[in-house]
Amino acid sequence: MRFLVRVILIAGLAYLVSRYLPWWGTAIVGFAVGFLMSQGKKKRLFSRKPKPSFSFIAGFLAVALLWGLMAWWMDTQNGSQLSLSISELLSLQSPPPPSASLQILWITSLI
Repeated sequence: MRFLVRVILIAGLAYLVSRYLPWWGTAIVGFAVGFLMSQGKKKRLFSRKPKPSFSFIAGFLAVALLWGLMAWWMDTQNGSQLSLSISELLSLQSPPPPSASLQILWITSLI
């Protein structure tokens, strides 16, 4: 549950910060949320301290989902120009079918 809260919180705050700061503002948000949510003396789930890798994975997943959704939104608004450009860069078939367009955007959001 805390993991899901971290992912949603990082994605939401990163979206807000990306309006005012460059791309590296998302790293500041991920660090701040990971740091603040690991503080405190409350009893943890299963009585163990969460591993630092969970904070990294939550930040990575949140930013990948955020950038993937933003790329998908921009791609649908401009007639798939973004996915066409990416398919040309990756030497894929031009124009890609609609299902491949979404796959291309998700793969590039993970990169």
